[in-house]
Amino acid sequence: MAVDDSYTKALLHMNGADASTTFTDESGKTWTANGAAKLSTTSPKFGSAAGLFTAATSDYIDTPDSADFAFAGDFTIDFQVNFTSLPALNAQMSLYCQFVDNNHRVFLNYFNNAGSYYWFFISIGGSGTVQGLFAATISTGTWYHIAFVRTGNTFKLFQAGIQQGSDYTSSDSICNVAAPLYIGAYDLTSHYFDGKVDEYRISNIARWTADFTPPISEYVSTVGKIFYNINGTLRQADPRIGFVNIDGTLRQITKVFVNVGGVLKLVAVAST
Repeated sequence: MAVDDSYTKALLHMNGADASTTFTDESGKTWTANGAAKLSTTSPKFGSAAGLFTAATSDYIDTPDSADFAFAGDFTIDFQVNFTSLPALNAQMSLYCQFVDNNHRVFLNYFNNAGSYYWFFISIGGSGTVQGLFAATISTGTWYHIAFVRTGNTFKLFQAGIQQGSDYTSSDSICNVAAPLYIGAYDLTSHYFDGKVDEYRISNIARWTADFTPPISEYVSTVGKIFYNINGTLRQADPRIGFVNIDGTLRQITKVFVNVGGVLKLVAVAST
């Protein structure tokens, strides 16, 4: 297992066999499937599968508390999400939550507030209350990349790479909640998520601070590796061999040259 970089503290590709209840975290954390939470190979965003959660059967996954979830500075929670249904009137669906009681909790929920929809982040129990509402419209059956980011004292919510609502500003610390982390549930009695989740990542850095192009593939470690973007998907190349895209077709280059004073010099021959 390998996370994509040193800032990543949890990374679930949600890959695996259809109906599997094994949720692998590249950071090494152990997640437990509850209710009927499972993997589904039907129309994932990336890879072989996505996590499937059904609100009617109170599905969620959880992992024990970790110092990695005690956000002391900048952080990012980002994931791909596809809603099967939206929250009912004045209801919420949770995609990140640690909960002890109403005075010690942190969550990121999608909230139907009197018919208007928001991403809703709250932290209670730190140095003060952090509470941000970010208006955002979601359609069922559609994949969206969501990124909640703290950069300094500024909190931002990006959906499909576009900031939603305004910045929320607070200098208060995020509560270090001594409780498991839930994906798909709030206090284990409410706010169950209904839909699919893919490529779920927690980072101790502000990944984005302005609008951006959403990820086009799974997060992978690129240290010591060569990748090519092929029709929006990153493919790892054999480091011994070069390729060139000619009219949409990859052609293998078995010889590598360098331009020296306007003359091409052969520097390597790939082993094939």
